[in-house]
Amino acid sequence: MHQFYYPEWTAKIKPSLQTIPVAFSQAGLLEILVPEGIHDVVVKLEMGTEEKIGVILTVLSVIIACLGAFLIRYFELKYN
Repeated sequence: MHQFYYPEWTAKIKPSLQTIPVAFSQAGLLEILVPEGIHDVVVKLEMGTEEKIGVILTVLSVIIACLGAFLIRYFELKYN
């Protein structure tokens, strides 16, 4: 498969969703070892821990920014 390897890649055979090994080739590309026969294979890049932390920090930053903007506007209107 012409996709670079990252540790969070998963591959499963449908419809049983049996997990199959994902490795990397010498060129650094994905190498999926599919059993002999005709199969539908689902390949997915899951979010890693770093990405999950990044999403959480982004959401918290947006909430804090919105809260800060609201409080500034509230006190401007209240005391002016």
